[in-house]
Amino acid sequence: MLGLAWLITGCDSGPKFCTEHYSNGQVKYSVQCDPATGDYMGLMKEYHRNGELWKTRYFDEGKENDTTYFFYSKTGDIFRKLPMQNGEKHGLAQSFHPDGTLKQSGRYQFNRKEGEHISFYSNGEMESRIVFEGGTEVGVRTDFFKNGAVKFRGEFKDGERHGVWKYYDRSGNSLAEFTFRNGQRMGPFSIFRPNGKMYLMGSYTLGMIDSELHYFTVNGSKFATEDWRMGENQDYDAIKGLKQSYEEDFQKFYVHLDKVFISVKGDDIKIK
Repeated sequence: MLGLAWLITGCDSGPKFCTEHYSNGQVKYSVQCDPATGDYMGLMKEYHRNGELWKTRYFDEGKENDTTYFFYSKTGDIFRKLPMQNGEKHGLAQSFHPDGTLKQSGRYQFNRKEGEHISFYSNGEMESRIVFEGGTEVGVRTDFFKNGAVKFRGEFKDGERHGVWKYYDRSGNSLAEFTFRNGQRMGPFSIFRPNGKMYLMGSYTLGMIDSELHYFTVNGSKFATEDWRMGENQDYDAIKGLKQSYEEDFQKFYVHLDKVFISVKGDDIKIK
């Protein structure tokens, strides 16, 4: 490996120490190994480039077992515990914020995420709740803001977004609602202004806008309609002037919703 040196030291008749170094001379890892097969044996220690301990791992007959511990380089505190069995992640895995509070927690079953996986902010508020079956995301997923308010909520089916997904701001106001079918945007959607009033509504087919798009002013009155068919605007020029007349209602704002991005400025509408 470029910039690294690999050494084997020990007695001819028994296990030896396998050691690898960074280009600056610091040890990268050190572990007993079988000189014939190269299999790691027992405790392995890995280090950051500055020489501080990074993680400890335990090997049995060349396969990782027991719990792997990861450490913060500056404090030496544990930031992750990862249970291993015969070289695969298996059991309750946890990670921690620098102050020691829980950051993430969830179980693995032979390298596959299983059951409820929860993430937390450093203030203790839940960041997300995700459920897995056999490594596939299923059921309702909910993500939260740091103040505890719901950021978005929606259902997964066979690892894909499915059904109605709802998005909110930090104050609990609705930002948008999108409908998914097997991971694709399919069906009606709505986007709301910061004041809670409807801004835009329409419908998707196979991930493409495929309906009339209805635009609303800041007071909730509909003022324009566009005809879209399979992602193509059929009458952009027909209402361009009308949009410009409502320029004051289209101050630039962005809504970043998971994989959905809406940019609005004047008569420039982008939906990805």
